[in-house]
Amino acid sequence: MADNTATLEDPEEPGEFPDWIELYNLSPEPADLTGMYLTDNLAEPNKYQIPAGLAIPAGGYLIFWLDDDGTQGPTHTNFNLSAGGEQIALIDSDGITVIDSLTFGPQTSDVSYGRIPDGGKSWKFLTQSSPGSTNYYPNSGSNTISVNLARNDFPAAFVGDNEAGVVRVGNWNELNLSNGTMLSNLKDDLGAATTAQVESLNPYDLYGAIPINMGNAGDNGLLLGHLYRPQGMTSVAFTGIPYAEYDLYVYYNANQTGTISFTICGTTNSLIGLDIAGADSAFVESDGVINGNYVVFRGLTASDVTIDAMPGTNYYSYMNGFQVVSTRPGSVIHAWNPTPARGTLDVPPALFLFWQSFDNLPHDVYFGTDPDEVAQADVHTAGIYQGRQPAGQTTFDPFGASPMAWDTTYYWRIDGVDESTSPATIIPGTLWSFTTFTPLCLNPPRGDTNDDCLVNLEDLLNLAEDWLSCGIIPPGACPF
Repeated sequence: MADNTATLEDPEEPGEFPDWIELYNLSPEPADLTGMYLTDNLAEPNKYQIPAGLAIPAGGYLIFWLDDDGTQGPTHTNFNLSAGGEQIALIDSDGITVIDSLTFGPQTSDVSYGRIPDGGKSWKFLTQSSPGSTNYYPNSGSNTISVNLARNDFPAAFVGDNEAGVVRVGNWNELNLSNGTMLSNLKDDLGAATTAQVESLNPYDLYGAIPINMGNAGDNGLLLGHLYRPQGMTSVAFTGIPYAEYDLYVYYNANQTGTISFTICGTTNSLIGLDIAGADSAFVESDGVINGNYVVFRGLTASDVTIDAMPGTNYYSYMNGFQVVSTRPGSVIHAWNPTPARGTLDVPPALFLFWQSFDNLPHDVYFGTDPDEVAQADVHTAGIYQGRQPAGQTTFDPFGASPMAWDTTYYWRIDGVDESTSPATIIPGTLWSFTTFTPLCLNPPRGDTNDDCLVNLEDLLNLAEDWLSCGIIPPGACPF
């Protein structure tokens, strides 16, 4: 806290409220700080050397007072912090190696800035400071969908009415595998039903006999029961996620150590987690180096994702639960499930575009070849704005607007328009893209359906198939 006016009083100097920092030891062993350095300038790494004898207990905390008064004791430094923003760093005893550092911007009085969870990678402004104990970051509400995996014969594996998770919320959805493998209309953290759905694609079994000591029933339930598969992939799919951008937390815990590779299907995003193996007493994010019990896929935008877990050094693949956390609080999306899917390659240049709508609102359509122009366009942007469509019309013909070129990446965006307000409220859409294919034949003759410059039996079969499915799969897909 770089602007402490009334939050934490200096015990050595009553009535004074100096800047302070808190160090956390996520290791199961005490951390000896003897000879290490603290500094507010990486160009001067040896500003304050920590005296001998200071250590942080396993899983413990230690507060340093940055009051520019080192005479008051070993936890008082010879520098203070600027509320306007600067650096803070912990340097190893060699005076060179940076153990941890942070460059921060302007701070607010009596609002601390800390990692969520303790020792994690995300930094948040914490209006409820908790020096000497676990950082607390209350969720702002209606921005999180949480799912726990459970089964009737393991009653302790249910989160129930408790709060749980790194993002501390209640109203967890229980995917009870005793009752089925799918759960629709997932509720958010306020208990409101959403369009999201979760499904276990290849359930093998759920195990729930691992002793957990997380300190509360909700977290114990989350980490107790896990969906698993020996020597094979475990997959869980989400569809209809209603957030424009979100982080996806994947929780995992088993009765043995080992690595597990997690992949978000259809993208290059993948992470490796290293399990704590049943001795869990806190949430720890893992990246395959640090033992942990969850991984985070950050900055996702797809409405539909599949999470694949593959065993690495572990014999099993497994998952315990999930949290889908909006990173744009209060922001939901209007359109989702684009066809072609985001990033699709080899798209025919005459293809219609389709999407689904979360609400019964009209749509503004934007289409072009420059991602920045499409992302920033409004109804006045000529050549990019393609017009407003009624609520029931969820298709667009880009070939009719302006013929698409071969081997070209196109970008499109569908905004929702709430005309019940004045002026109308615009719900910005996600930027989608696809790339047309390069033809084998640049000038195909009429009737050539596969661009091989020939009209033969294969083309006739393609035309017959199109004719049979025209107007049925999907509606309005007839190419002629």
